[in-house]
Amino acid sequence: DIGILYEGALSASLCTERVKLEELVLVGPPSDGLLSMEAVRFDSLSRFPMILPGLRHGLRAIVEQAAFRAGIRLDTVIEVESLPLLLDFVHRGLGYTILSREVCEPMLDAGQLTAAKITHPVLNRSWVLAWRKDAALSAPAVAMVEAIKKVLSA
Repeated sequence: DIGILYEGALSASLCTERVKLEELVLVGPPSDGLLSMEAVRFDSLSRFPMILPGLRHGLRAIVEQAAFRAGIRLDTVIEVESLPLLLDFVHRGLGYTILSREVCEPMLDAGQLTAAKITHPVLNRSWVLAWRKDAALSAPAVAMVEAIKKVLSA
């Protein structure tokens, strides 16, 4: 009945409600000095070898749109659709990526990755609850929507 999706190119046949906004960060290998950097300007990302999802991925669209607006070209050295593989490539020092801190938090906490805030502009990605416009939500689905909103706002 309902799903949690990243906001982006969603079908017009869906109703959506934003439930979370996550900030995106530059993620690098453990040997990098990102931990010592308070923040990195977006326009400086052109000097980093990037590992990003393919062009049809919503995260890639956010990053490419910001690069276009900043007048820079990113050096995408690897495109990969698998999150575990992307994180492994970054961990092994093959490049950098842009993700939310929540996505890679266990590896950050374990010292397997480092991260720095991105500024000018800050990049964000939204989560939305989505359901079909042509079908009323059942009472249990409405209760689930409220529970999800409560958990995500905590």
